[in-house]
Amino acid sequence: MSRALRAVAAAALLAGSSGSTAAAASPPAASSLPTGQRSGVLPGPDRIGLLSQSPWVVAKGAFELRLQVSAAHLQTDRLQVVVYPRLTTRTGFGATLAGQVIGPSVYSSGLLALTSLISDPSGGTDVTIPVNQPAPSGGLPEMFVSGGSGVFPLQARLYDQGGLPQGLPLTTYLVYAAGTSVATDFPRLDVSLTIPVDAGTSVDAAGRTKALAAGQADHLARLVSALASYPGVPLDLAVNPQTLDALAEDGPGGRTTLAALGALATHGTDRVLAAPYVDVSLRGLVDAGLVDELARQLAQGRATLASALHVTPAAATWVTAGHLDLATVGALVAGGARQLVLPDADLTQVPFSVRQTTYAQPAELSGGRLPVVGADTGLAVHFTNTGDQVLAADQLLAELAMIQVETPGRTRGVAVLAPPGWYANSTFVSTVLAGLTSNPLLAPVTASQLFRDVPAGRSSQEPIVRSLVSPRGPAAAPGDPNLLREARGQVDAIAAVVPAQTAEISALARQLLVAEAVDVSGRRRVQILSAVSAAFDHLRTLVALPGATSVTLTARQGQVPLAVLSAPSVDARVQLRMSSQKLIFRPFSPPGGHCQVPTPTEEICQLTLRGQNTTLKVPVETRASGVFPFDVTLLSPDGAIVLSHNRDTVRSTAVSSVGVVLIVGAALLLGVWWVRDIRHGRRAHELVPHPGDDEYGSGAAPAIPPSWVEPSDVINEFFDTPPPDLPRPSGFRP
Repeated sequence: MSRALRAVAAAALLAGSSGSTAAAASPPAASSLPTGQRSGVLPGPDRIGLLSQSPWVVAKGAFELRLQVSAAHLQTDRLQVVVYPRLTTRTGFGATLAGQVIGPSVYSSGLLALTSLISDPSGGTDVTIPVNQPAPSGGLPEMFVSGGSGVFPLQARLYDQGGLPQGLPLTTYLVYAAGTSVATDFPRLDVSLTIPVDAGTSVDAAGRTKALAAGQADHLARLVSALASYPGVPLDLAVNPQTLDALAEDGPGGRTTLAALGALATHGTDRVLAAPYVDVSLRGLVDAGLVDELARQLAQGRATLASALHVTPAAATWVTAGHLDLATVGALVAGGARQLVLPDADLTQVPFSVRQTTYAQPAELSGGRLPVVGADTGLAVHFTNTGDQVLAADQLLAELAMIQVETPGRTRGVAVLAPPGWYANSTFVSTVLAGLTSNPLLAPVTASQLFRDVPAGRSSQEPIVRSLVSPRGPAAAPGDPNLLREARGQVDAIAAVVPAQTAEISALARQLLVAEAVDVSGRRRVQILSAVSAAFDHLRTLVALPGATSVTLTARQGQVPLAVLSAPSVDARVQLRMSSQKLIFRPFSPPGGHCQVPTPTEEICQLTLRGQNTTLKVPVETRASGVFPFDVTLLSPDGAIVLSHNRDTVRSTAVSSVGVVLIVGAALLLGVWWVRDIRHGRRAHELVPHPGDDEYGSGAAPAIPPSWVEPSDVINEFFDTPPPDLPRPSGFRP
């Protein structure tokens, strides 16, 4: 606000009021209030805080302010309350929030001596303005309001004895309701309020759930108590499931808070929204290709909420403050979402023809074809973690009333969604819920009721369609996707191998989900993933193969003994895979399992290990003699994760059928040769004349008998004759 505007505002505060209130003079004369009571004003710097106020005044009544005033000069400083003309637009409302309240006032209390203010028994000091009713004796003057409902800016400010303003003004609003909806025949504005119940991710270095810090536990206890004080006000609770696990670890106090929250969700009008197990970037998981992880987050969140609060989360209506894209919306739809509440800034604007006032109706999401409500971004500015929480809450209620009086004759509704990072303050929540109770202008509803009660917007008889605005930047990454996939595979393997260890597996699965939280640092994420890997390494010690061994087979068919080791009472489920290019495997039924032979050289068995040492006798048939490798691999039941591997040695001394044929053939050949040799030697000894005999004396070559056969012809005839048909072993390949 410029200095000129500040000067104008100061002049307006000192200007005379309308009606029966006299103009202030300079130096001002202090108005009087009943004396004899402690004023409740504290010594200190000039400051005004709001402790409470009337959320509205109907037709006629008293508007009450309870202020916390401190002043540097208690005896001489003065307090003035000024009301300005009713607001006609939200733009004007926004200007008053920034302190730009200028123009003539419609009411002034005059300058009130601090020593004459009435103290309130619960603290602070009271200022009561009669509206459309006679002023009490010695009290503040009456304020006249006519016409329909309206929102009037109100400022309270301190002045010194010279009439100069001291400190900053307090700006709040007087909400005037001409009557109830029955009297005015105007519908109330549906208000869907979502309150986060979230203490952040509370885990140790390994990702295991730990109890909340003392301050966090006390904060949640006060918040739940505030919610329980207004059980008749419907709203949505965005509960962080991991926070519930942390409360359960927090001892008697945490369990008491948990029970109170469960009773509120079970027996009250509040609805518990579906949520991932921890606060994650929905779009970040989808962009990283971790859609399955998002599904697991939703499933674990749903299970935790149902178990801790004994309610079924409202999965059909998804409320989120995080930016979405169509791919993420598709993942949410797969998880059960049927209507969405998103920040209005994440959606394209509605047509100009319906933008003359606040657009407060559902629309249709382009591409997703889902009903969607844009949570009013302007309302989110009232959610702060610092400052006067009562004032912020009453300003929120006043702006909601401002939306209703824009077009009081139409059925409309708005979603109120806190921005990310807002830590629900019990004082703020109590003030808002008190202001919504029996409010003549506002009707608190759940998000699901908002979609049912308020008709979708239309323009030129066509449904209003809104699209998702392109992301303004990259989504928060959940870490290295490959490391997360590897860790997920390890967790799944543990669950498959030792399914009986339910509690340990569930804790490990939650640890991995915690690693994906947006409020977990990169260093802590690495620690959590290391803890998951350590658990997987421990699994390897529970089931294993003994060291490599050597087996000798003395026959073509035999059994190869194998042993699988496991910890006692584990009942591990594993897959055993055996292979060798020199063996032919035969199916068999081991104890506690079954086997199949997909190829002759491979066999796969599914086993349940019920003892410390499970011994198998695997029937095989050798394809050849010699020494060759025999691979044995122990895997998870689905065969995805290797748990142990051995390369054993098989020595076969058996002779194959081909070898027998060759040996027999060689023996026959040798026998024939010997026979022929013997016969040839006998003929040469008895029939052939000695050189020098008369028959051969002439020196001519002896005549060859007709029956003589050359030995070489016998050999050739033997090899030219095909061998007899012999039985061949099954699976034989020449």
